[in-house]
Amino acid sequence: TTLSVIAYQQESDNIDIYSYWCGDSRNYLLTKDGLMQISADDLKSKQDPLENLRNDDALSNCICQDKEFIINKLHIENQQIPIILLSATDGCFGYLPSPMHFENLLLETLMQSNGMEQWKNNIIETPLGNNPNNNNMNKISEDIEAPPSLQQSLNLNINFMVDKP
Repeated sequence: TTLSVIAYQQESDNIDIYSYWCGDSRNYLLTKDGLMQISADDLKSKQDPLENLRNDDALSNCICQDKEFIINKLHIENQQIPIILLSATDGCFGYLPSPMHFENLLLETLMQSNGMEQWKNNIIETPLGNNPNNNNMNKISEDIEAPPSLQQSLNLNINFMVDKP
């Protein structure tokens, strides 16, 4: 079994983020600068995430009843908001051609949304959301009811990433 959990503590316009993981489930931070993975896959070899999409390396660390494991931790201090934090199983990113496709799918569905509930529904309607192997995608946001400020910040990224005719 794998694990990815994000905890946070907010102080005015800043937030401290605590990323915990074991295995290849991932934590992400989405800001105006784009999507950043804030966990590292526990793999037997030292492949980067893109290489691992093609080679699907064995895990070096996972939660197991009869074997020792480590829960990794990353602390990010004073992150400015607005942000969106995501925890995702490999079903969220492993069935897309690249991490950039995953980011593009998140941004496109966010830009078409009028709130977090609609964003969740938009993701569910994509091939990613309909994948039977993907049963876990959690989102947390400091702008839960009103993401327009984040949408506005991300608009430059989505315009840059989307293919122009």
